[in-house]
Amino acid sequence: MKEQNIDFDQVYDITASGLLSTPLKSAMTCWAIIHSLWKPIPGKFKDYIGLPKENMYQSLHTSVIGLM
Repeated sequence: MKEQNIDFDQVYDITASGLLSTPLKSAMTCWAIIHSLWKPIPGKFKDYIGLPKENMYQSLHTSVIGLM
């Protein structure tokens, strides 16, 4: 928070989880399950499968609102 000069209410990743899955169909299934259980935050989805990073990193990133 200090490094990014943001307030607590601007922090989206107080709790984080990661899922590792292969192949692509499994990754899409995980994404669909997560979005069916928790409400996704608009604008907080990144598709690095459709548009991989320069180093060929591929993943789906999403942020959801859930219970803590």
